[in-house]
Amino acid sequence: MRKLTLYTCGLLISISGSLYALTIDGYTAAANDRFANNESFIAGDFNLSGVAISNDNHWATLVAPNIFITAQHYHAATGNSIIFYQSNDPNGNKITRTVTSVHQRIGTSDLYLCTLDLPVPEGYQIYSYATESFYDLPYPYFNREVFHFGKSAGSYPTSLNIAIGKNVVSGWVLDQSIDSPEANGPAISCTQNTDQRKVEYETMAQGGDSGAPLFWDEGNGNLRLIGISWYITSAPATGFSAVGHHSDEIDTFLDNHALAYQPLAPDAFSATRISSTQIDFSWQDLSSVETAYQLERADSADGPWTVIATLDPDTESTSDTSAPEGDVYYRLQAENDTASDARTTSVLTPYSMWAEAYDWGSQDASPTGDANADGISNLAAYSMDLPPLESVPVDALPYLENSPPHIDYVYRKNPLATDITFTLEMTADLLAPDWQSVSIDGETVTETGTEEEDAVQLIRIRMPESSVTSPGFFRLKIHSSQLP
Repeated sequence: MRKLTLYTCGLLISISGSLYALTIDGYTAAANDRFANNESFIAGDFNLSGVAISNDNHWATLVAPNIFITAQHYHAATGNSIIFYQSNDPNGNKITRTVTSVHQRIGTSDLYLCTLDLPVPEGYQIYSYATESFYDLPYPYFNREVFHFGKSAGSYPTSLNIAIGKNVVSGWVLDQSIDSPEANGPAISCTQNTDQRKVEYETMAQGGDSGAPLFWDEGNGNLRLIGISWYITSAPATGFSAVGHHSDEIDTFLDNHALAYQPLAPDAFSATRISSTQIDFSWQDLSSVETAYQLERADSADGPWTVIATLDPDTESTSDTSAPEGDVYYRLQAENDTASDARTTSVLTPYSMWAEAYDWGSQDASPTGDANADGISNLAAYSMDLPPLESVPVDALPYLENSPPHIDYVYRKNPLATDITFTLEMTADLLAPDWQSVSIDGETVTETGTEEEDAVQLIRIRMPESSVTSPGFFRLKIHSSQLP
């Protein structure tokens, strides 16, 4: 069998751990740096969200939602984190994943497969990879223009230090061997040309670029992974581990370890109380990979959570027909092998919704508490729509007004306190009280309301003087059927 080579063993080949920028002829940040986020970026038509750099400065290229490929001699260590950016905007959406202990070198090559603790969500790119070897003549990537990734000449934080140039696959070595660190296998060569084969933004790898991907544009906005940066030569040229020669081994690793995309979380999750025992839910299903939805319930926003329903995929509504009274919290996740980010919603009592507007600190926020220690409960402050952490002003308290031939009882009412009922009671003896409700019949005893400037209502209960005992004492009974 004919052995096809571009270089001989006499060439100086080196692998460096020092960090320099990928050499790009005619480099500009706008054209070559991914996170310059410029419209003139040479790879702006492609989804690059599956290419990232770990916090320990090593490359990762996704070939499955939870698996990346890199260089054996320069790979991220277990426990390190990787930030994947969904776009080329450094301030855009991003997710962080952790490198696990499940990893594998591919044979004796310099290719290395690693897994992540969780798959990336839908919308992040995983890349198809070459399946052709050098035995497949003509080798389909020979003389093809490719995108070469490496570190930038600009000044970027580690996770944003991604530059891209171009080159041409100028040859290959069927059995390349590197002594330190030891590796051997097929290699793709891209020469830094100065002749007619030179392309715009011609590249040459530098130390720290090992593990970066070499992509071919397969059309329709898709990139195909054909190589991983391995070594540099004195030609000058960059050597890449040929991914296509190892596609069967990559397939096997993926068959054993690959997970589906993490589902996208549902949107617009909302709940509506229909009755004391029924709450209805609706949401928008954004995922195309979920196998179920899980609905959970809790008595507080911090849990603990109890699963109350497992629903079919593509579901967008359901009901809880055994809902408790008072405040209740719900959490919804889309699931497959993993779960989406959780979406939460709650059905709160009117009192709790009112209380959310205040910073209670260490004070008792319950209805029976007295946060400002003025002798008026939080529930009473709520019923009058008064700040519970400030002393109640005297002119806001209920009062009697003599309007012959009537007596009026006047009090503030919070119009949003729909759970509150007010009952006016009267007694002639405070030492041995016999409280009797004042019956509002609409004729003898009337009730009217006026809206004040602060949107509260003043309720006026008007009674004939003759119906009030002397002495007469009044109290306003406040009751809520939906306390938290």
